[in-house]
Amino acid sequence: MFCHSRFVQRILEHYQIKIIVYNPEIEEIVEWQSTTVN
Repeated sequence: MFCHSRFVQRILEHYQIKIIVYNPEIEEIVEWQSTTVN
């Protein structure tokens, strides 16, 4: 279960990086959300 969630997290991070690379506008939203959470 732990390994599975870790595996999914790796995939999500990989796709998030791709999304940020191809969509600069989303990057701003992601940064805003991360600062809001913190």
